[in-house]
Amino acid sequence: MPENVSSDTGRIPLSSRQDWCWEWTRSYDPASYSMDLTWALRLRGSLDVGALRDAVAEVTSRHDALRLALVTGTAHPLDDPRPVQRVTGGYVPLDVVGVGASHSSEEAIDRITSLPLDLTGPLVRLTLIRLAPDEHVFVLAFHHMVFDGASRRILMRELTEAYNRRMGAMSTPAPTADFSYVDFARRDNAPDVLASKRLRVADRARVLREHGSAEPLGGTGVALSALTGDYRLIPMTFTTGQVTSIRRSARAARISVYSLLLAALVRSVGEVYGRDRLVGTTIAHGRTEAGSTSAIGLFCAPVEMAFDLGVRDPADFLHHVHGAVRHAANLADLPSGEKASSVLVREGDDAFFRTCLSHLDFRLTGITGLVLDRPDGPIPFHGLDARLWEYPRTFPELIYASAQAARGNAGTLFLDLRMSDGELTGFLCYEAGYHDESSVRAVADLFRRLTVQLPLLTGRLQGA
Repeated sequence: MPENVSSDTGRIPLSSRQDWCWEWTRSYDPASYSMDLTWALRLRGSLDVGALRDAVAEVTSRHDALRLALVTGTAHPLDDPRPVQRVTGGYVPLDVVGVGASHSSEEAIDRITSLPLDLTGPLVRLTLIRLAPDEHVFVLAFHHMVFDGASRRILMRELTEAYNRRMGAMSTPAPTADFSYVDFARRDNAPDVLASKRLRVADRARVLREHGSAEPLGGTGVALSALTGDYRLIPMTFTTGQVTSIRRSARAARISVYSLLLAALVRSVGEVYGRDRLVGTTIAHGRTEAGSTSAIGLFCAPVEMAFDLGVRDPADFLHHVHGAVRHAANLADLPSGEKASSVLVREGDDAFFRTCLSHLDFRLTGITGLVLDRPDGPIPFHGLDARLWEYPRTFPELIYASAQAARGNAGTLFLDLRMSDGELTGFLCYEAGYHDESSVRAVADLFRRLTVQLPLLTGRLQGA
């Protein structure tokens, strides 16, 4: 067994990071949505399947998060409001399948990539599809309960190194397991830690209530109870020149691009909806323990940030928002379910949607702080042309498991922006049965204006 990995295969409580994901998973009708992260690698060339299988075994035996399975007390896992988990097996197997005569390669790939994970079994599924002797598709599927975005980078680095070592292309020894997710989850649930968290949850709930967390943005459907949402998008585009100006402004203000854009969004929502305080959600990386930066598992967590719009000076407001973003990393360990129950009233054992405590949610992809993220390029498998393969995935219409989950999502405005070819493009998303379209468009228009004007507002900081 890998070094420092617990040999106890008994019951393990969910970590606080897994808590929010389980709430989110239970927010949906299981036939509607699967909380899995799936991607595919197209491998062209002479693949050594045995070496890949051994590499998979090496990496998955080192990271116990990849071998976790849920243990519930019900026949239907999603009926369990708080399951536990256990470690299964010594490694995750690699399934190798061919394309049958009755299916095309596209049909075979679609069948594998569209297959949701079964919550009663392993939360990881690795499949190699053989299309031809020199062409394969490697499909990797993980439930979000055991995997996050940072895990993907760690997994691909270790998997390629393990394969290349077996192909004689690397001489470095395999890394040791210096961090156990199982032990992390147990430490996270130690009695003294839980007692401290209860006090911190109570304090955070007070702050969120003071900032109107239980008072949703005014809309046309405050009592929305439909279990399906009518979500609509308002396109957003910032040109290369505008992006350059935004980055220059962020550098001048000594804040991240994310914080700068979030400040413009918060101000826009506050002005249009007449709010002097708001709550927004960000994703905190959550890797705060020593050794966790090289560990696979779910560490990230949605964290609520409290904003005071009474801070009118533009420069002061930018730093107010940036401070809230930075502080979010210190709150990733607070269990979302308990926090939401402290602010709202849980209806029976219904789950809380991940943004139920927030008025707005902002995602920014492809640009971090002051530098651009590197796009995904070739994956360095020795002797292979290995690349991420963009494949279409189709999902049925989203259906929520309860009215509480539906309301928890409908009241939030979602801004999603992505860097592409030097431009920022994306959309402002809203639920049309809840929000008045004219109000949301007013937010979008004001956000565009404020974002373009920010260079003027922060220009006086250039010499600071």
